[in-house]
Amino acid sequence: MAEAVTRAVLKRDGIEAEVSSRGLFAHDGEPASDYAKLAMKNYGLSLDEHTAKTISREDIASADIVLTMTGSIKQALSAVCPAEKLFTFKEYSLGEDGDISDPFGGSPSVYMECAEEILKCAEALAEKLGAKTDK
Repeated sequence: MAEAVTRAVLKRDGIEAEVSSRGLFAHDGEPASDYAKLAMKNYGLSLDEHTAKTISREDIASADIVLTMTGSIKQALSAVCPAEKLFTFKEYSLGEDGDISDPFGGSPSVYMECAEEILKCAEALAEKLGAKTDK
């Protein structure tokens, strides 16, 4: 959901950036959950083609910034990712501590709440990146 929402917001705002989603314990090739797909349909987005991918050292090396959903994921990646490019999504986009809730196993409304958190961060990210490109 974070990839789809962030990509759509950046595109809407005319910001060129590569956005990709990876997981620490992703089952490579697994499709998005039905509730994640449903949540994204509410935003006019599709996860029908999305498949899970595990993060690799190559992904980290090629990224300008690595944004995690939670502090615990950030902590887990800190051993292999330079601190200057590793942030939680809320930390980088909103300048605040906190995690984006993991909806896994939750109800459709839990997935929608998560999508709303992601949207808030994606819009703040677009504003931040837009400000950098205006200079």
